[in-house]
Amino acid sequence: MELSLAWLPFEREALRRAELLDVSGMDMPVARAQDLVIYKTIAWRDRDRTDVERLLYAYPDDIDLAYVRRVIQEFAAALDEPKRVEDFERLLARVRGKPRRSPRG
Repeated sequence: MELSLAWLPFEREALRRAELLDVSGMDMPVARAQDLVIYKTIAWRDRDRTDVERLLYAYPDDIDLAYVRRVIQEFAAALDEPKRVEDFERLLARVRGKPRRSPRG
């Protein structure tokens, strides 16, 4: 579990879009898949890359790639990490090339 305090405009927007999940009787905002992809692409540790791959694979129709790309480009520029955009695009291409498994196996 990760916690964000919503300091940046992107984080405030992600919080606004979050879905509420009942946790022991308390509604907790949980980021949508596309926002998790952005958070994890910004962090970009080994486990984040794995998580991004899984999210892209599991939620292909729920992720606005134009939005994700725009925000990743903004963060990559702010972090002076232009390669991050290329790395994300390579990972996305790899996910798109994987066959989807049927629910039965």
